[in-house]
Amino acid sequence: MRSVAHWLNAVVVGAGAVGMTLAAVGVLLVLTGALQPGAETPFRWFSSQLALVQELRGGEETLAFALSVVAGLAGIAITLLELRLLLPVGAAALLISDDELGRTTIERESVESFLALVASSNDSVESARISVRSHRDGTLAVAAQLRLSPSRATVVPQTSEAVREAMIEASVAQLGLEIVDLVVTTAMQPGRAERKRKRLQLA
Repeated sequence: MRSVAHWLNAVVVGAGAVGMTLAAVGVLLVLTGALQPGAETPFRWFSSQLALVQELRGGEETLAFALSVVAGLAGIAITLLELRLLLPVGAAALLISDDELGRTTIERESVESFLALVASSNDSVESARISVRSHRDGTLAVAAQLRLSPSRATVVPQTSEAVREAMIEASVAQLGLEIVDLVVTTAMQPGRAERKRKRLQLA
């Protein structure tokens, strides 16, 4: 989880970036004549500085305009970056750890592929399709669609439970992610191995 220092730093930097953006916008509005110093509430707190900007001429005015554009763009970029850091990790990446040493994430597709491999390692599972969704607390909700081999050795309840346990244990042990919601649906359809066996029997 994020530390208090992390949140405080993000808030301070974000506030500074917003202030820099507002200042740059105020200078640009004054230079273009769209704003008179002290006329608008958002800019009254530095109206004296804006009054000085209004007196700039020639090269100084051009330099102030260019610097304001750069500062405004930089402020917007920093604000967006801080907002991204404060928001939960997006669906494409799952958060494994986030502390004072840094952040570790893993691609959602990688997690789905890994869990599908774990599920398919069961002898009765022909194939597995996995869908993963992360909760705000970093835990996982997993939906598993299993295609089972239609043989006498396949017992659906036992196979489903074995797959559930295997995925839960592997996710914690090898990914560091806890599965708290796991839904398994099954279907029994002849897979490649079963079709091959039937062809050999008929030959």
